[in-house]
Parts: sequence; C-alpha cells; structure tokens
Amino acid sequence: MASRTHADRQHAANYLAVLAGLGERYRARERDVDRLARDFEQEWPQIRLGQGWAAKRPDAPARASLCAGFSRVAATLLSLYQSPEERVSWLRSSVAAARAIGDRVAEADCYGNLGIAFEDLGEFRASAAHLVQAIRLARRAGDTRIEEVYRGQLGLAYIGLAQYGRAISHLRRALSAARELGQTADASSHLGNLGLAEAYRGNVRRALRLLHEALELSRREGDRRGEGRDNGNIGIVYYDLGDYERAVEYFGKALEVSRALHHRYGIALDLGNLAAVHTETGRLEDAYGMLVEALQIVRDLGDQHGEGTNLSNLGHLCAELQSYADAGRFYEAALRIAREIGDRRGEASRLVSLGGIQLRLGVAGGEALIRDGIRLAREIDIHETVATGESLLDEHLTLAPGAGAPPAGLAPLAAAIHGQLPALLGERLNDAESYEEA
Repeated sequence: MASRTHADRQHAANYLAVLAGLGERYRARERDVDRLARDFEQEWPQIRLGQGWAAKRPDAPARASLCAGFSRVAATLLSLYQSPEERVSWLRSSVAAARAIGDRVAEADCYGNLGIAFEDLGEFRASAAHLVQAIRLARRAGDTRIEEVYRGQLGLAYIGLAQYGRAISHLRRALSAARELGQTADASSHLGNLGLAEAYRGNVRRALRLLHEALELSRREGDRRGEGRDNGNIGIVYYDLGDYERAVEYFGKALEVSRALHHRYGIALDLGNLAAVHTETGRLEDAYGMLVEALQIVRDLGDQHGEGTNLSNLGHLCAELQSYADAGRFYEAALRIAREIGDRRGEASRLVSLGGIQLRLGVAGGEALIRDGIRLAREIDIHETVATGESLLDEHLTLAPGAGAPPAGLAPLAAAIHGQLPALLGERLNDAESYEEA
C-alpha cells in the first residue's frame, strides 16, 4: 500500500511539473501555439489524473502542496480548456489544501481564481465574495500583485451586479497599482473593464476611448489573449449602441484571436456574440450556424453553463422565426440545466422567456412563469430580466395567441431546425418534448 501511495504521489508530482512547464510556455507567449496546444492535449489526461489523486484528501500532508499547485501553476492556460464547473471543483480543493499547509498567498490566489470562475458562471455575488476574501488574504500576506489583480476582478464582478460606481472605484485603484508595479497586461485589463463600466453608465465616448487604449496596450505588449478580450469588449459596446456593423467587425476580430490561440471557450463566446448580432439584423442562417458550432464546443468541453446559454440562444432564434413551439423546447431544456447547476441568473431569464412563448401560444401557465422569473430576478438584482418580464406581461394584454409562421423565405431554416431537434437537444429531447402547443 505504501509503495502504491508513493507511486501515485510521484505521478502527481511529475505531472504537476509538466503542467508548470506548459504554463510557463504559455506565459512566455510561445509563438508555435499549435504545438503548445497539441502538447497540452497530450498531457491533459495524466494531469487530470494526478490532480484527482491529490484532491481526494487535500488536507493530507502528502497531497496538500500538490493539490494547491495544480490550480496555480498554469491558471490562465487551464482556463482555456476547463469548464468553469471543473475549475470551481479544483479550486475548492486547492483552497482547503493551501489552508492546511498555512500558505496564505496560495490561499489568496485560489480564492481569487474561484472568484473568476464564478464570474464566468454568471454568479456575480459569489464571485464578489470570493474576490473580497482573496484581497484580504493578499493584504495580510503583503502581496500587492495578487491584491491588484483580484481588485480588478472585483470591479468586473460589480459590473455584473450593475453596481457601476463601486466597479469604477475598484478598477481605478487596481489600474493605479498595476501601473506602479509595471504590470502592463494587468493595466490593459483594468482599462478595458473601466471602459465597460463607463459604457453601462452611459458615458460611451469615454468608454470607447478607454477600450481602444486597452486594445493598443495589449497589441504593444504582444498580449494576444488581451487583444481578443479588448476586441470583444469594444464589440459589446457597439452592439449595445445598435452599431451592428462595427459590432460584427470587433466580434470577428475577437473570434480570429480565439481561434489562433485554440481558446475553445473564447471561440464559443465570440460565436455567441456574433450570432446575437446576426439574429438582431435578420441574418438568421448565419446565426444558426454559429450557435450550432458554439453548442458543440461547450458540450465537448463538458460546460453545462455554456450549453444552457447556447440552447437559450437557439430559443431566441426560433422565436425570431416565429417557430414558437421549438423555441419553447429549447427554453425548457436550458431552464432545466440552469436549475441543475444552480444558475439562478439563467433560471430567471429562461422562466421569463419560456413564459413569453407560452403566452404566444396560449398555453396555460405562461403568465405564472414570467412572474416567477421576475420574482427571482428581483431577488438577485437582475434588472434587465425584470424589465423584460414586465414588458411581456404588458404586451400580453393586447397579444392575440397563435402558433405563428416563419417570415417569407425562412421556412426552410425553420424546418431544418425542427428536423435537427434530436441532435441539438441531445439527451434533453425527452425533457423538452413535454412542451406542447395549445
């Protein structure tokens, strides 16, 4: 038994070193990205196996330092390949491990990365709570770099909570610290997030100036991932302004970077952003192709949050096609996922969307679903979902229920989507089939 434990520990230590080496290559911005991706994918099964052994008892002396290390030595590289759910699992084990060995810096770092993972899941309150803890631990440990990084991330969490004044305060402090520490990549990230906060406050000119400054900084530093992020953020601002031509331009640039970096989560996100623009502008065939590709990526990666998001987006597209029954099936599947993984933000939005479809079709219970969604959205401060739900309830007073029909020329697309329901809904087809038209 002792020899087996020794062998398992040696295996975990070896593959922690392998992961650290891959992380170093990524941080050094290795030019041959394809080779780095191939090397990572080849080693990934054994890295996972080593981490799994260490995480079984993260507080055990023989495993704790290894367990803490797996989440830290290549955190940014891992975020390209891991689902947010898997990252949360790894990081929770790592927090316990860092605490067991009394490594306050490691504990702060793991709390901070947990906050980022919760941000990616749309759980902004949980994100803020973990990031505040990371900042406190970093301050006690005297690590100004970790404090600066996660203060910036806390600003981003407050953007998600629509607390823009608090977001800007934290982001300004983080930006000042990054400049003092000479952390140019961090400064670019904080500038970009400041731009988003200003945009949501209605200061669009200032927002675009900050976002373009961040993009220029990322390009100057050769930070390709930062460049992709900044292009995506600029696209978001133009999308919200209704400037869809420029939104497509910048989302397209972000997608180009994500593909070049083999950043599969980034690819799925950028495809979803482009699909949203195409849905708004009536290019529904293009939107459909992008959503199908994004859905396949997140399923391959085991990302349930991303799967729910893309199924919901397919529901939006079917609603635009006036294929209301199919829209309802997508929303039902997405709602089930949100409830399974505890995504309350997604649950609120999908309750409202599904209720709206049921009102359209004259199906009993639609108004109750919308009211449930509004109630939940108010609990978690999602003001946009509240407004959407209240608007649907107002429209219901003058809406004549009916099954609807696709706009001229789009009937073949609607029929193709209907025919692809088994593939698109997968194992959730039976759940969604409980939805019927009146």
